[in-house]
Amino acid sequence: MNARRLLWIVIPLLVVVVVLGGGALAWLLLRAPAAGPARLVIMGGGQKVRVLDDSGAEQLLADNALTDGYSFPAVSPDGRQVAFVTREGQASVLVRLDLASGQRGELYRSQQNVPIDLAWSPDGRYVVFLLGTQLTAQIVPADGSKPAQLIAAGSPSFFAWSPDSARLLLHLGGHTAQGGHVALFRPGQDLAQPIAGDPGLFQAPAWSLDGQHFFYVSQPPIASAQPSIDDLKSDIVRVSADGKDPVRLVREEKSDLRIIRSPTSDQIAYTVVGVDGYGPLKLIEGTSGGDARTLSHEGERVTAFFWSPDGRQIAYLTYSGTFAPDGERTWHIVDAASGAVRDLASFQPSAAFVGLQIFFDAYTFSFSPWSPDARRLAYGADDGVYVIDVAGGGSARKGDGALGMWAGGK
Repeated sequence: MNARRLLWIVIPLLVVVVVLGGGALAWLLLRAPAAGPARLVIMGGGQKVRVLDDSGAEQLLADNALTDGYSFPAVSPDGRQVAFVTREGQASVLVRLDLASGQRGELYRSQQNVPIDLAWSPDGRYVVFLLGTQLTAQIVPADGSKPAQLIAAGSPSFFAWSPDSARLLLHLGGHTAQGGHVALFRPGQDLAQPIAGDPGLFQAPAWSLDGQHFFYVSQPPIASAQPSIDDLKSDIVRVSADGKDPVRLVREEKSDLRIIRSPTSDQIAYTVVGVDGYGPLKLIEGTSGGDARTLSHEGERVTAFFWSPDGRQIAYLTYSGTFAPDGERTWHIVDAASGAVRDLASFQPSAAFVGLQIFFDAYTFSFSPWSPDARRLAYGADDGVYVIDVAGGGSARKGDGALGMWAGGK
């Protein structure tokens, strides 16, 4: 049996662990200052999207929004606009809404396809989204001045904007044995261009803080004529922005990794998912590599994690006992420098929050539970949206809904 054929057998086994296991998502990168205090955007409670301020006053944004699947609202980097998907008859419509003026703009409409995984560019000029059963990547100007443009095809598709919004990095088509590759797109081009052909399993890439390098998970070459699952490895690699001079930072055996860069440095946090299921949360220096440092408690099984906007803390989720995709989760917060961990609330996640956990790294530019001032965490439970006071540790229900995220503030 050749290497390609064996990997086609082995890879789905790990994918089952990842997807059925609940998965290893974060609006974490390069947010521009926004006017006014942070407000909570709540999705759900019917087909509604609403904004809730600290006084409890609500503003209804939409009452016909899609509130299932992966068409979650996405707040612009400056906190002033929200992109979301609504239903109008048989059509799915991608809408951009200005929170201050209430002005709405239509960015995309289709009778057949529903936009998912909405992501603003860091400068707020573009919205990228996935479409159709093949998960083609599309880009559209946020002002609606041009129609959406197909930029890449290859299911699954994960992407990451460079800090200056000049380049979009895409992981297309899965593992290298499945024809997967890493591609680069510049706004104004026709299509993304391949730059690396050795990606590992289903991960979103990440850019360095200065945009001169990027990070992705690669599969090292397999030399054995009759490879086994032991040949399946995951390397976190730093590569120059043009796809050259790769440097291996760390290797994990027989594992699927989820990586997210700190919003303030080139530290890379990652989770390890192996053949035995979920594993620890770790941290590696993106500039030098070396030994990875384990951040989570010994024996904890981490399903998702989220950097705080100031890069000082990471909120992560775990489960205990027998795993269930929609089972109980517990919040923890770890100090990235000292490694001190605090255990917070346990909760039963909403269906929307379950979905976000599965692909949490893919939603880096769309979602974070952290408030912009890093003082609160919002999450969707099966009985409503809650907010945790990070300093005190208390959790309070804020209203009906399936998912909460923040707009405005700093």
